[in-house]
Amino acid sequence: MMFLLSLIFLFVRINGKFNLLLLSFAIALLFYKREYGVMLGVNGTDDVIAYMRIYEESLTLSLSDIFVRFVKVPSPHEPLWNLIPWILGHVFFVSTKSFVFIYYFLSILLLFWAIKSYAKDDYLIIVLLMFLFTPDSIYSIFHTWRQQMAFIVYLMGLISIRNGNTVNGFLLIFLTPFFHLSAMYFVFVGVSAFIFLDKTAEVKYDKFRTLLYAIVFSIFIFLFSRIFYGLLEFSGIDKMNSILSTDSVMNTSAAVTSLYKYALFLILIPFLFVIGKWETFLSLIIMSSILYAFIFPTQYGIYQRLQVFAFPLFSFYIYALMGFVKSKWYLSIVIIMCFVSGMYRVSVIKDGVVSWMGYGSFFDPFMGIIRLLMLG
Repeated sequence: MMFLLSLIFLFVRINGKFNLLLLSFAIALLFYKREYGVMLGVNGTDDVIAYMRIYEESLTLSLSDIFVRFVKVPSPHEPLWNLIPWILGHVFFVSTKSFVFIYYFLSILLLFWAIKSYAKDDYLIIVLLMFLFTPDSIYSIFHTWRQQMAFIVYLMGLISIRNGNTVNGFLLIFLTPFFHLSAMYFVFVGVSAFIFLDKTAEVKYDKFRTLLYAIVFSIFIFLFSRIFYGLLEFSGIDKMNSILSTDSVMNTSAAVTSLYKYALFLILIPFLFVIGKWETFLSLIIMSSILYAFIFPTQYGIYQRLQVFAFPLFSFYIYALMGFVKSKWYLSIVIIMCFVSGMYRVSVIKDGVVSWMGYGSFFDPFMGIIRLLMLG
């Protein structure tokens, strides 16, 4: 449906608000009507079960408790995210199952609204790129809810900065660790990238000089990554030892190796196009998550979370690059290529959220993108 609508929207404009609500509701229903508590990979479990318990626990808490316990044990008690289930429980008195659906709907609606505020009527193109070019981008939408909400707020901040509202943009970015602590990594990255680009804005564009600046920025990320590691330990994130390492050397090697493809893509683009400040800003943020994997290759759990946070920005980056292309037919070809690429990706991944999006393998057999397409 997204594939067809994104092609149609290149040529025909339809009421955007109605489609925004309808698409958000449809995807929320797709995620909601499933089996809960299943394994999402070799070491992955369904976090929605934990969020159901958090919601039920919030019914016993006072408003002050939300903030007091964050001071004592920061993770997973980030106050701004925990306010959401508290309000739904204490103000609207919804059931646990209703909480799950409402949260899915609201988070997806907020995400799509943020995308629409950036791309206007072309927002479905970015949604398609997000779901198919980097299909693991939906991992956080599916069940790592605190991180997903942090990303949505971070994205709103980036868009505000792009629109010239720097103060409000950075205010939103600085709030993101209070939704999920891992966002503090991207707070540093975002601020550093902005300062870096601001200081070099007057420098005449040169491809090799740009590469040199990227290397200097990478050194800053290298130094901060080690500081970030210490902050994670201090914050009291649960199961730190299991998060920091992976049981399979082969799994780690394959994951890091696959990142070289994305890194190479980001490095080559400035040599093919004269990209602008916004595109460079996005590429530095995305590259920072890849660099962490190269610095700490065995910390699979951490850099996977960082990439799940950053990789949705690839869709904005590619969409921005599409601005160099004026032909709608050429854009149609790009969308079709992304669709085919996404279908291939889900066909080779045997488990996890990405596979489910393709085939619905361990859930209702009538779910999944490929099954939905075949069934109409």
